[in-house]
Amino acid sequence: MRLGVVGNLVAAVAGVVSLRVAGEGTRPTFFLLYIPHHPFAVLSIACFVVALMLRRHLLAGLSLVTLLVALFPLMGLRLHGGRAANGRRLRLLTYNVFYAKLDRTALAREIAAASADLVLLQASRSTFSKGELHAQLPDMTLQLNDEFVLATKLPLRAVEFPDRFPDGVAPCWAAYTLEGPIGPFRVVNVHPYSARSGLMDGADPREGIENRRRQIAGATEAAARSTEPVLIVGDTNLPPLSALGRKYFAPYHDAFDDVGFGFGYTFPTKIPWMRIDRALGSPQIRFLSVRVMPRGASDHRALMVDFEIEPPRVR
Repeated sequence: MRLGVVGNLVAAVAGVVSLRVAGEGTRPTFFLLYIPHHPFAVLSIACFVVALMLRRHLLAGLSLVTLLVALFPLMGLRLHGGRAANGRRLRLLTYNVFYAKLDRTALAREIAAASADLVLLQASRSTFSKGELHAQLPDMTLQLNDEFVLATKLPLRAVEFPDRFPDGVAPCWAAYTLEGPIGPFRVVNVHPYSARSGLMDGADPREGIENRRRQIAGATEAAARSTEPVLIVGDTNLPPLSALGRKYFAPYHDAFDDVGFGFGYTFPTKIPWMRIDRALGSPQIRFLSVRVMPRGASDHRALMVDFEIEPPRVR
């Protein structure tokens, strides 16, 4: 009993520390980053209950500490609530639609039912034609670029869709300049390559990690070129403890970290254990609420985010 409690605590703490230090930089931490972390919490609860039954109060206390480590830094539990808007509330829906492999009609209904000001889709290549989307979203401007779709009720001022890298790797982002309530702002829609090949197909994960690094670096460089407020939205394929995410997303704040409640897991949809579909903003973006949508017609769950854009501070 004692060895189990202490071992679980050591493993949980070591997992958090190693991910914060190495991220996906080593093979063991690469796998640890993407596998479910629920077992740490489940074992902690079991040890806590048994220790209480045996009146082993020290072991119960250690089990409780392990549970807190597992729930918060490792599994990403957040206990925030929503905020009241000071200005005009805007709503965005971000959704990896899995190329409509499950139910194309249901997907279209889900997107229309969101009643969002901005809809950003990933993995949408050939999923919908512009005419099909216009039939579902008649009051929105549509922009389709390869796998990325933007539907917006706001005026669309500019679109940036980059060329492939010289070795043929896709950059996996698209950027849009929109006219907001207090002026223009920029939205970068991202979907870097999945980690699936390194996790499940036996491929060397280093190639995939480097491709994701280049793709996220390109997306954040496009965001940094903007003098307007910026949102980075989409299927990042990077959980919050990813070293790549922490490096390249450092100038931005995460909607779920700000106003999320629960774990915010969006993938896989049946039993989610990863928070990879995310919304991040520059300082002028004020997130008001964030909600993971119920299971729909994709292998991801959609993310609904309410936000406002604050006026620039006068110095």
